[in-house]
Amino acid sequence: MKAFTLGAASATEDALQELSHEAEVMSSIISRYVVRLYGVCLDPPQMVIEYMRGGSLDRLLHKPQAYALTWSQRLEILQDITAGLMFLHSQNPPIFHRDLKSPNVLLFEPPMPNFQGKYNVKLCDFGLAKVKAVSKSSAGGGVVGTYPWMAPELLNRKKPPYSGSADMYSFGMIVWEACARRMPFEEEDNPANIPAMVMRGDTEPVPEGTPLPLAELMERCRHLTPTERPSSTEAREVLRRMDLSPFDSAPAAHTPLHESVFQRGMNEVCARMEGIEKNAAMVAVVAEADL
Repeated sequence: MKAFTLGAASATEDALQELSHEAEVMSSIISRYVVRLYGVCLDPPQMVIEYMRGGSLDRLLHKPQAYALTWSQRLEILQDITAGLMFLHSQNPPIFHRDLKSPNVLLFEPPMPNFQGKYNVKLCDFGLAKVKAVSKSSAGGGVVGTYPWMAPELLNRKKPPYSGSADMYSFGMIVWEACARRMPFEEEDNPANIPAMVMRGDTEPVPEGTPLPLAELMERCRHLTPTERPSSTEAREVLRRMDLSPFDSAPAAHTPLHESVFQRGMNEVCARMEGIEKNAAMVAVVAEADL
Protein backbone atom coordinates (compact mmCIF):
# COMPACT_ATOMS: atom_id res chain seq x y z
CA MET A 1 0.00 0.00 0.00
CA LYS A 2 1.05 3.61 -0.50
CA ALA A 3 -0.09 6.82 1.20
CA PHE A 4 -0.86 9.64 -1.24
CA THR A 5 -0.94 13.16 0.27
CA LEU A 6 -3.13 15.71 -1.50
CA GLY A 7 -1.41 18.64 0.20
CA ALA A 8 -2.54 21.56 2.29
CA ALA A 9 -3.57 23.53 -0.81
CA SER A 10 -6.33 20.98 -1.43
CA ALA A 11 -7.78 21.23 2.07
CA THR A 12 -10.70 23.56 1.24
CA GLU A 13 -14.08 22.59 2.61
CA ASP A 14 -15.55 21.94 -0.84
CA ALA A 15 -12.52 19.86 -1.85
CA LEU A 16 -12.72 17.74 1.30
CA GLN A 17 -16.42 17.09 0.76
CA GLU A 18 -15.74 16.12 -2.85
CA LEU A 19 -12.83 13.93 -1.76
CA SER A 20 -15.03 12.15 0.77
CA HIS A 21 -17.68 11.49 -1.88
CA GLU A 22 -15.18 10.34 -4.51
CA ALA A 23 -13.40 8.09 -2.01
CA GLU A 24 -16.67 6.38 -1.13
CA VAL A 25 -17.26 5.60 -4.80
CA MET A 26 -13.66 4.69 -5.61
CA SER A 27 -13.25 2.35 -2.64
CA SER A 28 -15.97 0.12 -4.08
CA ILE A 29 -14.21 -0.15 -7.45
CA ILE A 30 -12.37 -3.46 -7.84
CA SER A 31 -10.77 -4.23 -11.18
CA ARG A 32 -7.49 -5.73 -12.34
CA TYR A 33 -7.06 -2.64 -14.54
CA VAL A 34 -7.61 0.01 -11.85
CA VAL A 35 -5.46 0.85 -8.82
CA ARG A 36 -7.33 -0.02 -5.62
CA LEU A 37 -8.19 2.63 -3.04
CA TYR A 38 -7.97 1.25 0.50
CA GLY A 39 -8.81 4.27 2.60
CA VAL A 40 -8.83 8.03 3.01
CA CYS A 41 -7.98 10.51 5.75
CA LEU A 42 -9.43 14.03 5.67
CA ASP A 43 -7.09 15.64 8.21
CA PRO A 44 -4.52 15.81 6.76
CA PRO A 45 -6.02 14.89 3.36
CA GLN A 46 -4.42 11.58 2.43
CA MET A 47 -5.35 8.52 0.41
CA VAL A 48 -4.03 4.99 0.87
CA ILE A 49 -3.79 3.24 -2.47
CA GLU A 50 -2.43 0.01 -3.92
CA TYR A 51 1.35 0.10 -4.29
CA MET A 52 2.63 -0.33 -7.86
CA ARG A 53 6.37 -0.84 -7.70
CA GLY A 54 6.95 -0.27 -11.40
CA GLY A 55 6.25 3.44 -11.29
CA SER A 56 4.46 5.38 -14.00
CA LEU A 57 4.16 4.49 -17.68
CA ASP A 58 5.93 7.64 -18.91
CA ARG A 59 9.14 6.35 -17.36
CA LEU A 60 8.96 3.38 -19.73
CA LEU A 61 7.65 5.13 -22.84
CA HIS A 62 9.95 8.14 -22.84
CA LYS A 63 13.23 6.20 -22.63
CA PRO A 64 13.51 4.24 -25.90
CA GLN A 65 17.29 3.98 -25.60
CA ALA A 66 17.01 2.31 -22.18
CA TYR A 67 13.89 0.17 -22.66
CA ALA A 68 13.11 -1.50 -25.95
CA LEU A 69 9.43 -2.09 -26.69
CA THR A 70 7.98 -4.23 -29.46
CA TRP A 71 4.74 -3.17 -31.11
CA SER A 72 3.07 -6.17 -29.50
CA GLN A 73 4.14 -4.99 -26.05
CA ARG A 74 2.80 -1.50 -26.75
CA LEU A 75 -0.45 -3.01 -27.95
CA GLU A 76 -0.84 -4.98 -24.71
CA ILE A 77 -0.32 -1.83 -22.66
CA LEU A 78 -2.95 0.05 -24.68
CA GLN A 79 -5.35 -2.87 -24.36
CA ASP A 80 -5.06 -2.73 -20.57
CA ILE A 81 -5.67 1.03 -20.54
CA THR A 82 -8.84 0.72 -22.61
CA ALA A 83 -9.98 -2.15 -20.39
CA GLY A 84 -9.63 0.14 -17.38
CA LEU A 85 -11.49 2.96 -19.12
CA MET A 86 -14.23 0.60 -20.27
CA PHE A 87 -14.66 -0.60 -16.69
CA LEU A 88 -14.89 2.95 -15.31
CA HIS A 89 -17.20 4.19 -18.07
CA SER A 90 -19.53 1.20 -17.59
CA GLN A 91 -20.29 2.04 -13.95
CA ASN A 92 -23.70 3.44 -13.02
CA PRO A 93 -23.32 6.38 -13.05
CA PRO A 94 -20.23 6.36 -15.31
CA ILE A 95 -16.89 7.26 -13.76
CA PHE A 96 -14.73 9.50 -15.92
CA HIS A 97 -10.98 9.63 -15.36
CA ARG A 98 -10.69 13.38 -16.10
CA ASP A 99 -6.88 13.42 -16.07
CA LEU A 100 -5.77 10.44 -18.15
CA LYS A 101 -2.08 10.63 -19.07
CA SER A 102 0.93 8.33 -19.01
CA PRO A 103 2.00 9.50 -15.49
CA ASN A 104 -1.41 8.29 -14.26
CA VAL A 105 -0.91 4.78 -15.65
CA LEU A 106 1.15 2.60 -13.31
CA LEU A 107 3.27 -0.49 -13.96
CA PHE A 108 3.18 -3.66 -11.85
CA GLU A 109 6.92 -4.18 -12.28
CA PRO A 110 9.79 -1.76 -13.04
CA PRO A 111 10.86 -1.40 -16.68
CA MET A 112 13.66 -3.72 -17.75
CA PRO A 113 16.06 -3.49 -20.72
CA ASN A 114 15.27 -6.01 -23.47
CA PHE A 115 12.26 -7.36 -21.57
CA GLN A 116 10.17 -9.55 -23.89
CA GLY A 117 7.21 -10.24 -21.62
CA LYS A 118 3.99 -8.35 -20.94
CA TYR A 119 3.94 -5.07 -19.03
CA ASN A 120 0.80 -5.06 -16.87
CA VAL A 121 -0.61 -1.63 -16.10
CA LYS A 122 -3.40 -0.06 -14.03
CA LEU A 123 -5.11 3.32 -14.09
CA CYS A 124 -4.72 5.58 -11.07
CA ASP A 125 -5.90 9.04 -9.98
CA PHE A 126 -9.25 8.52 -11.72
CA GLY A 127 -11.89 10.97 -10.53
CA LEU A 128 -9.36 12.93 -8.49
CA ALA A 129 -9.02 15.63 -11.14
CA LYS A 130 -12.53 16.73 -10.17
CA VAL A 131 -11.41 17.05 -6.56
CA LYS A 132 -8.36 19.05 -7.63
CA ALA A 133 -10.57 21.32 -9.76
CA VAL A 134 -12.87 22.03 -6.80
CA SER A 135 -9.80 22.99 -4.77
CA LYS A 136 -8.42 25.26 -7.50
CA SER A 137 -11.76 26.94 -8.19
CA SER A 138 -11.47 28.92 -4.96
CA ALA A 139 -8.35 30.49 -6.48
CA GLY A 140 -10.02 31.18 -9.81
CA GLY A 141 -8.79 28.03 -11.56
CA GLY A 142 -10.72 24.84 -12.05
CA VAL A 143 -9.14 23.45 -15.22
CA VAL A 144 -9.53 19.69 -15.26
CA GLY A 145 -6.66 17.78 -16.85
CA THR A 146 -3.14 18.36 -18.17
CA TYR A 147 -2.62 20.38 -21.36
CA PRO A 148 -0.73 17.92 -23.62
CA TRP A 149 -3.43 15.27 -23.04
CA MET A 150 -6.51 17.49 -22.74
CA ALA A 151 -9.39 17.31 -25.22
CA PRO A 152 -9.88 20.56 -27.20
CA GLU A 153 -13.44 21.08 -25.95
CA LEU A 154 -12.13 21.27 -22.37
CA LEU A 155 -9.82 24.14 -23.30
CA ASN A 156 -12.70 26.29 -24.47
CA ARG A 157 -14.11 28.81 -21.98
CA LYS A 158 -17.60 27.47 -22.65
CA LYS A 159 -16.73 23.93 -21.62
CA PRO A 160 -19.42 21.29 -22.16
CA PRO A 161 -20.13 18.75 -19.40
CA TYR A 162 -17.29 16.26 -19.06
CA SER A 163 -17.90 13.00 -20.93
CA GLY A 164 -16.13 9.78 -21.80
CA SER A 165 -15.13 11.24 -25.18
CA ALA A 166 -12.69 13.56 -23.40
CA ASP A 167 -11.05 10.54 -21.78
CA MET A 168 -10.78 8.98 -25.24
CA TYR A 169 -8.96 12.02 -26.61
CA SER A 170 -6.48 11.67 -23.74
CA PHE A 171 -6.13 8.00 -24.61
CA GLY A 172 -5.35 8.98 -28.20
CA MET A 173 -2.45 11.06 -26.91
CA ILE A 174 -1.16 8.06 -24.92
CA VAL A 175 -1.34 6.02 -28.13
CA TRP A 176 0.78 8.74 -29.73
CA GLU A 177 3.26 8.52 -26.82
CA ALA A 178 3.51 4.75 -27.21
CA CYS A 179 4.35 5.20 -30.90
CA ALA A 180 6.65 8.23 -30.65
CA ARG A 181 8.31 7.16 -27.37
CA ARG A 182 8.48 10.74 -26.09
CA MET A 183 6.51 13.43 -24.25
CA PRO A 184 3.77 15.14 -26.29
CA PHE A 185 4.65 18.71 -27.34
CA GLU A 186 8.10 18.45 -25.76
CA GLU A 187 9.50 20.59 -28.57
CA GLU A 188 7.12 23.45 -27.75
CA ASP A 189 9.13 26.10 -25.90
CA ASN A 190 6.10 27.76 -24.31
CA PRO A 191 3.55 25.30 -22.81
CA ALA A 192 1.04 28.16 -22.69
CA ASN A 193 0.77 27.84 -26.49
CA ILE A 194 -0.45 24.24 -26.32
CA PRO A 195 -4.18 24.97 -25.66
CA ALA A 196 -4.49 27.18 -28.75
CA MET A 197 -2.63 24.61 -30.84
CA VAL A 198 -4.91 21.79 -29.69
CA MET A 199 -8.12 23.79 -30.21
CA ARG A 200 -7.24 24.48 -33.85
CA GLY A 201 -6.27 20.85 -34.45
CA ASP A 202 -2.54 21.54 -34.63
CA THR A 203 -1.57 18.46 -32.65
CA GLU A 204 1.35 16.07 -32.85
CA PRO A 205 1.54 14.25 -36.24
CA VAL A 206 1.36 10.48 -36.40
CA PRO A 207 4.94 9.18 -35.92
CA GLU A 208 6.66 7.46 -38.83
CA GLY A 209 6.62 3.70 -38.65
CA THR A 210 3.31 3.55 -36.79
CA PRO A 211 1.31 0.51 -37.99
CA LEU A 212 -1.67 1.72 -40.02
CA PRO A 213 -4.38 0.15 -37.78
CA LEU A 214 -2.91 1.89 -34.73
CA ALA A 215 -2.50 5.18 -36.59
CA GLU A 216 -6.16 5.07 -37.64
CA LEU A 217 -7.35 4.47 -34.07
CA MET A 218 -5.07 7.24 -32.79
CA GLU A 219 -6.54 9.75 -35.23
CA ARG A 220 -10.11 8.73 -34.43
CA CYS A 221 -9.49 9.21 -30.72
CA ARG A 222 -7.95 12.64 -31.36
CA HIS A 223 -10.79 13.88 -33.56
CA LEU A 224 -11.75 17.49 -32.85
CA THR A 225 -15.44 16.52 -32.71
CA PRO A 226 -16.18 14.55 -29.50
CA THR A 227 -18.99 12.53 -31.06
CA GLU A 228 -16.61 11.25 -33.77
CA ARG A 229 -14.33 9.57 -31.23
CA PRO A 230 -14.76 5.88 -30.43
CA SER A 231 -16.07 4.81 -27.05
CA SER A 232 -13.78 2.95 -24.68
CA THR A 233 -15.69 -0.23 -25.49
CA GLU A 234 -15.16 0.20 -29.24
CA ALA A 235 -11.49 1.09 -28.82
CA ARG A 236 -10.99 -1.95 -26.60
CA GLU A 237 -12.54 -4.21 -29.24
CA VAL A 238 -10.47 -2.66 -32.06
CA LEU A 239 -7.28 -3.24 -30.07
CA ARG A 240 -8.34 -6.75 -29.09
CA ARG A 241 -8.61 -7.72 -32.77
CA MET A 242 -5.38 -5.97 -33.73
CA ASP A 243 -2.23 -7.99 -34.46
CA LEU A 244 1.00 -5.97 -34.52
CA SER A 245 3.42 -8.90 -34.37
CA PRO A 246 4.38 -8.52 -38.09
CA PHE A 247 5.74 -5.06 -37.18
CA ASP A 248 7.82 -6.19 -34.21
CA SER A 249 11.03 -6.42 -36.23
CA ALA A 250 10.56 -3.01 -37.88
CA PRO A 251 12.91 -0.24 -36.67
CA ALA A 252 11.35 2.58 -34.66
CA ALA A 253 11.40 6.10 -36.04
CA HIS A 254 10.19 9.46 -34.80
CA THR A 255 9.45 11.59 -37.86
CA PRO A 256 5.93 12.48 -39.08
CA LEU A 257 4.04 9.78 -40.94
CA HIS A 258 3.14 12.02 -43.88
CA GLU A 259 6.84 12.55 -44.61
CA SER A 260 7.42 8.79 -44.57
CA VAL A 261 4.50 8.13 -46.91
CA PHE A 262 5.70 10.86 -49.30
CA GLN A 263 9.25 9.54 -49.33
CA ARG A 264 8.14 5.95 -49.97
CA GLY A 265 5.93 7.18 -52.79
CA MET A 266 8.80 9.10 -54.38
CA ASN A 267 11.09 6.05 -54.08
CA GLU A 268 8.49 3.89 -55.82
CA VAL A 269 8.07 6.44 -58.63
CA CYS A 270 11.82 6.68 -59.12
CA ALA A 271 12.15 2.88 -59.19
CA ARG A 272 9.39 2.59 -61.79
CA MET A 273 10.93 5.32 -63.94
CA GLU A 274 14.29 3.59 -63.74
CA GLY A 275 12.66 0.32 -64.81
CA ILE A 276 10.92 2.01 -67.74
CA GLU A 277 14.18 3.58 -68.88
CA LYS A 278 15.98 0.20 -68.74
CA ASN A 279 13.20 -1.48 -70.73
CA ALA A 280 13.28 1.28 -73.33
CA ALA A 281 17.05 0.93 -73.68
CA MET A 282 16.73 -2.83 -74.17
CA VAL A 283 14.07 -2.36 -76.85
CA ALA A 284 16.31 0.12 -78.62
CA VAL A 285 19.24 -2.31 -78.58
CA VAL A 286 17.09 -5.15 -79.96
CA ALA A 287 15.69 -2.92 -82.69
CA GLU A 288 19.17 -1.78 -83.71
CA ALA A 289 20.36 -5.45 -83.86
CA ASP A 290 17.44 -6.39 -86.15
CA LEU A 291 18.43 -3.65 -88.54
